Amino acid sequence: MDVARVQKLLVDGGVLSAEDVDERIAAWEAGTGPSDDGSEFVEQLVASDILTDFQKAALLAGVSPPYMVGPYLLHDRIAIGLLGNIYRAVHEEFDQPVSLKIFPASLQQDPQRELRLARETRIAVQVQHRNVLRTYQVGKIGDFVFVAFEDLKGETLQERLDKEGRLPLLESCRIARHVAEGLAYLHEQDIVHRDVQPKNIWLNNDGRVLLTEFSAACDALTHLDAADGDANGDGDNEESYVVDAETLGNYDYLSAEHCLDEELADACSDLYSLGCVFYRCLTGQPVFPDADPVRKMLRHALQEPNTATEIDSEIPHTASEVISMLLAKEPGDRYQKAEDVVLAVESLMSADVEQAVAVADVSPEFLEWAATSSELTEEENIPTVVSQPEFFDFLEFITEEEEDIS
Repeated sequence: MDVARVQKLLVDGGVLSAEDVDERIAAWEAGTGPSDDGSEFVEQLVASDILTDFQKAALLAGVSPPYMVGPYLLHDRIAIGLLGNIYRAVHEEFDQPVSLKIFPASLQQDPQRELRLARETRIAVQVQHRNVLRTYQVGKIGDFVFVAFEDLKGETLQERLDKEGRLPLLESCRIARHVAEGLAYLHEQDIVHRDVQPKNIWLNNDGRVLLTEFSAACDALTHLDAADGDANGDGDNEESYVVDAETLGNYDYLSAEHCLDEELADACSDLYSLGCVFYRCLTGQPVFPDADPVRKMLRHALQEPNTATEIDSEIPHTASEVISMLLAKEPGDRYQKAEDVVLAVESLMSADVEQAVAVADVSPEFLEWAATSSELTEEENIPTVVSQPEFFDFLEFITEEEEDIS
């Protein structure tokens, strides 16, 4: 793409005025010499924080800003979810930052995935707890369904572990305690998460630890989903809602009974997964390091792991005992309630139990608007859909591209 094309897209999209673009092109050429390579100029705009990496990709694909999904302006992509990607966005009218999960239109071609989408959105709007990601709105633009939830700033636990390898005892306990509190709330609502793993645990900059990603979760109504999601209409297709282990999450964090039969996964299974997360944080390795997923599942189901203290003698026996109880093969031998895990982890933290962190304020006007517009109609958003069909094509393309890679 040449510089003139980039210039037109930026001006037409209202990112910069014609004068600003001219000045920036002149300054860029003064430093690099004359060039007609628009991609190099766009890289300069990213370096100057004028564009994000996501906006750069859209621009170089020939899509004109602004990058809108209904009333939300997308800034950047922050995570890749099981069913859809998550973006940082702002509701323009209320200037309310949110995170926006966008589900590709292609989900409608897959009855099982569409069913999981319906279940995820149903569960997400039910929950409200300081350690569970808060959902504001479920909407639809054309064939795209989206979920708007609280602004995520920070990183996933997986990203932290990728950088640091393992975490200190107090930080590991803090994370385990917060996740257990979130699970206690979910279990009270008859919701089983079924995908507790580091990539679904968000470490927010305000000090909170948030459980995210409900695409594998089940609730009290899940038994009805088989009939609703039966592509043949006879209501007898159990496979319409059964999700195999590979799609549910990483084998490193599946409970013993879950490995044998995912329909057996319950609240105690979530606690086993939490034990796997706690083990990974403290030891720097999964419970069963093994490259073969089938062997790994069998080991979760049949083999006793090395204790955390056996991996590292500096890990206190008390912490190792808590983890071992979480990792018991028989669900009845584990902690029976997440509240019991909270108390056990707090005992490891002694006097270092942190004070509650205040949750960031949210515009009351935005909350009132979101509560009364849980599903946007196409008619309300025709200008967006009509003026930027290529942007929705772009969103669909990058989602499908990542699915092919995975």
